[in-house]
Amino acid sequence: MVVTGACRRAGHRAEILRRYLAGAPGARPHLGLGPSSLLPEFRRITPEHPVFRIHELQTGAPPSAEGR
Repeated sequence: MVVTGACRRAGHRAEILRRYLAGAPGARPHLGLGPSSLLPEFRRITPEHPVFRIHELQTGAPPSAEGR
């Protein structure tokens, strides 16, 4: 399996971070925001918190037995 990532544009990061925070309460101390924080507050912190979309690349070959 090969995994690649692409950094999301800044315009989408605030909403992604807000949804992430709603599902990952342990992230709250790291982001410094709470579940009731407004979207403009998330926009303020986006420069310090890059967001990536992870993709699995299909190589077409079955995994080798050596990698197990």
